Amino acid sequence: MDIESSLEKIGLSKQEAKVYLSALKLGVAKASEIAQKSNIKREASYYVLKSLEERGFMSEVIKSGVKYYNAIEPKRILEILEEEK
Repeated sequence: MDIESSLEKIGLSKQEAKVYLSALKLGVAKASEIAQKSNIKREASYYVLKSLEERGFMSEVIKSGVKYYNAIEPKRILEILEEEK
């Protein structure tokens, strides 16, 4: 089983899993960079990033008026899942 499938099993959509993994590989990045890496439209990436942020999988920071996103570490996902139980 690949990582994307595992993320889907814990409740992420296919797009959320792709965006999370792309953001994880990029580190701190703009939505447009994450969208390009995950092969989804930039406009759609904002909705997916917001959803991931609300669920605790992503954080954001504003630098010089530009919003950047950062995926949380994978080990933190286990902690989030435990908290939800």
